[in-house]
Parts: sequence; C-alpha cells; structure tokens
Amino acid sequence: MKRRSFQAFIVVMVMVLLVAACGESGNDKDHDRADGKNSDFPLIGKLILGVVTGSSIDLAAVHADDIDYSGTSYEDGRLCWGDSVNNLPDLDMSYDVKHSGDDWPSKVSINCCISSTGEFYATAKGPASDVLSMISGNAHLAGIMNKDNPDVDEVQSTIDIRQNVLGEVLYNYYISQSYSLVSKGYAIGGAQTEEAFYNSTYRFYNGFTKPIFFLKAGLISGAPFGADYSKLNADQWCPQPDYDTTGTAKRSFDISYENALHSAVSAFAYNDNLNSSYIKAGSTVLAEQNDFASTFKLYLDYCPSTIELGTNTIWSSSRPYYTSATLADGVSVANVHEWNANNEMDPADSLDQNPAPWILEIKPGWTQLN
Repeated sequence: MKRRSFQAFIVVMVMVLLVAACGESGNDKDHDRADGKNSDFPLIGKLILGVVTGSSIDLAAVHADDIDYSGTSYEDGRLCWGDSVNNLPDLDMSYDVKHSGDDWPSKVSINCCISSTGEFYATAKGPASDVLSMISGNAHLAGIMNKDNPDVDEVQSTIDIRQNVLGEVLYNYYISQSYSLVSKGYAIGGAQTEEAFYNSTYRFYNGFTKPIFFLKAGLISGAPFGADYSKLNADQWCPQPDYDTTGTAKRSFDISYENALHSAVSAFAYNDNLNSSYIKAGSTVLAEQNDFASTFKLYLDYCPSTIELGTNTIWSSSRPYYTSATLADGVSVANVHEWNANNEMDPADSLDQNPAPWILEIKPGWTQLN
C-alpha cells in the first residue's frame, strides 16, 4: 500500500508540474537584437523601452560625473552605461528589514543609452524568462509615475508599456531621484516635470518572435492616503461598497494559455499595521504578508491556472497584486469573481464591479505610446 501511495503521489506531482510549467527548457530561437534597419536605436536587447524627452543633454558633464555615472562610455554618439539589474540603484524591494523580496534574476543586465537630443533608452538582456520579469516586476510597484498629479498612482492604476522595471530605470535616472539628469542639471529644456516626462512619447521593443501578454490584477481594501487617491484605486480593484470598509476581501480567476513558451510571474503583498494579505495559485501560496510592510516574490517559467488574492483589514489598507508576462500565442481569463467583507460573491454594490484582470498584448517589434 505504501508503494502504491508513493506511485500515486508521483503521478499527481507530474500532473501538477505539467499544468504549472510553461513551454520547454530548450532554445526558444527568439532573436536577441533590435531591428538593424531601425537606425534610431540599434542597441542589443530582448526588451527595449525608450522615451523622447525633448531635452538637450550635456553628455560631457554626465561622462565626467564619477559619482553617479561612473563607467559611462560613448557608443554611436550616445552615452551609455549599464550593470546587472540587481546592482542598479532604487530597484531593490528589500530596502529594510520589514520589506522583503526576491532578487531580480542574476543573469539580467540593464543598459542605458541617451543621446544629446534627449532620446533615452533602457534595454534588458538575458535568458527569456529572466528578461520577462522586467515586465511582470510591475507588481513590485515598478514603473513611471506622474507625481505632479498626487491623487493618482499610475503604476498601480494603469497598464501600458511604461509600467515595468525598464520604465522605473528611466524614471529614476531621468527625473525622480537626486542623481537624475534633471536634478543634476544635465538635462536642459524638454521634459522638466514629472507630468511632462510621463506624457512624453514612449517606444517599446519586443525582441521575441511571439507576443508578450502582460496580465495584471489587484485587490484593494482601505483608505491609506486620502479620499481622492484611495477612491480612484478602490474604484478599480475594491469589492467593498466603499473604501472605508474593513474586514476580509477576495478575488479569484482562471487563466488559460495558448502555446505558452516562457513566463515570469510576480506576486506582491502589502499591508499597513495589523492587516494581512496573500496571493495564491491554487493551494500554493505565492506571497503573503502579515502586519506592516511588504513581500515580493518572483517565479520563472510558471503558468498557474487559478489565482486568488485575499486581504483582511482591521484599519487602513491592504493591497496584494498579481502580474505576469508570458510569451504565448494567447492568454485569457475566465471565472472571474470577488467577495466582500460579508463574504458575498460578486456583490452588486462593489466599487469595482468585479473587473477582469487587465491584459496588455505587446506584439513583436516596436510599439509606440504617444
């Protein structure tokens, strides 16, 4: 009996792995270089995000800055620098003992290049699933914000080609940090405010032969920062009748994949004091956080079929997020449901009206966002 039980266990585990794994481990045959016919930016990388800032950049001053821009070099008239993604500043989720998170994949490198006329690009190189984490990492709250509009958190409340780790890199280096080109006076004219930078023209390059499907789902309960801010985000992801309701909340959905090749899945759980949140794939907990702070977890070549997000708020707020980036012919969702603090499924008076997860298809080649 013990032998048969063990054999049955092995069969079950193999079935689980077949459901959860994406694609194959062999060569994906996807090219790793931008279109050589595009003279605007022939920089190597599986993913490229660029922004046209309209600024005049003092490349000589940046090159001479050995504190914040050491190791820069000129390539085709542009100034470039780069490193492993884990060595770049302000991308680490584990920035103190209370906020914990997985590192980014160690094989991913990020290169930045900027021209004297303000065209600024960041590229990601590495194995396919590792590089896809630069998109799914939006769950890490990575992306581009417009802080000139304080009642909106664009990283949480939008899905587009700006909202990813490459966007965070451009945002940090161009305008948002003390070492940024704008802060140090190296960028003259053009986008000098966060609003102008956010509303600039962006171009994204998918260097794979399949589309990338960027999926995003959240769950928000509570009012952390004020009525307008909370109301906007709660309208999108809150199953309660108002954003002040405390108690439990839950959201679930099924995901189907068509010829999935590679993927990266990110789970982010955040709470204020005394609250809790989690993200599960079936019965497997992807991320959970009890009490204050956050947990960020990353999974590669993983294609879960059922996702559940849950919160329990005593006061203030909780907000778990699930995001994924999948190389596939198609990704779709079904059986989308939510529960409020009274454990009512799909309540008619919810703020968000039971939204389906957002899915953005990024086709191979260049995509522009004006």
